Amino acid sequence: MLEMVDLIHFNSQLTKNEYEKYITKPNKVLSITHNDIKDNRKIKDYKHNKLQIGFLGPIEEYKGFPLLRKSLLKLLDQGEINWHLSVYGNDRGIELSEDKQYISFHGRYKQSDLENIFNQIDVLVIPSVWKETFGFIGLEAMSHGVPTIVTEHIGFKDLIQHKVNGLIVDATVNELADAIKYVSDNKKETLEKWNSNICRGPFVSVLNFHNKEIEELYKSARS
Repeated sequence: MLEMVDLIHFNSQLTKNEYEKYITKPNKVLSITHNDIKDNRKIKDYKHNKLQIGFLGPIEEYKGFPLLRKSLLKLLDQGEINWHLSVYGNDRGIELSEDKQYISFHGRYKQSDLENIFNQIDVLVIPSVWKETFGFIGLEAMSHGVPTIVTEHIGFKDLIQHKVNGLIVDATVNELADAIKYVSDNKKETLEKWNSNICRGPFVSVLNFHNKEIEELYKSARS
């Protein structure tokens, strides 16, 4: 099937790298979006004391919630307590231990809840341990001005400039714990800079701009 294709649209560099293990064709990497992505970016206030961390999605192993929790438990063991994690998604009745006062489960959420959710968190963590071709939740966070910490398995990392508007880390307990500690230790300065960098300049991930990119891509395939 792929041999019959004239031009491939990859939604991330990660996807391109995986497919090119098997076939090389003319291609272009274009990040994707959807109709609910709007430019809701805003400058945020980081005067509160605790780092407010967000995790949105299933808490299954492949999405990295167990990895995130182990990383946070490591921080607790080190005496790092200046954080709180809010989890939005299924909780499967998970039982917490020494971290029970640091993690809150809010259940499933709807698209209409996202603005309120992102108003309440400082940084979104996307700790997937399996490869994901893109990752809309990262783009949704960015569309509200919220920085992200992502593992190298997320295609959305194409939109992250390391230590400019977020962090890209290896999917290990130590790397993720160190990343969260870095943000927590430098919370106000770091988050203000990342939030400002996200909010400056044009936001090109809205659908009308993406449609124009796709049209140009199709035209190039026909020429």
